[in-house]
Amino acid sequence: MREILFRAKNLDDWLTEKSLAKWFYGDLMHDGGESRCLYFHDDGSDMQVDPDTVGQFTGMSDCNRKWIYEGDILESDSGKRAAVVWNEGCWRMDFGKYVGFNLYDFINVNRVEIVGNIHDNPELM
Repeated sequence: MREILFRAKNLDDWLTEKSLAKWFYGDLMHDGGESRCLYFHDDGSDMQVDPDTVGQFTGMSDCNRKWIYEGDILESDSGKRAAVVWNEGCWRMDFGKYVGFNLYDFINVNRVEIVGNIHDNPELM
């Protein structure tokens, strides 16, 4: 069975000092009352997270075996950078001017490394 994981930043940290907000990993739940996302820890507790920072685990890893999440910025061995997005039913590479390669194909043809993400390092795009 494939593992379905998410990551997001704690909303309290995100609102007070965005640069200090930490990533949390776990399951995702939508609170229908206010359309808020809650993140569940291994111990069963939860926290409110910034819905704009929620990203799903793609099931794939970079050349360093780091798990690739939606919103990660990957750099290929040729120097091309792209963000991971969900598009037309699959994980794809967003090069800014166009959304192109399927992520699976991209990482199997290129040696790729996570160099940041669109929330912490937008300048990399």
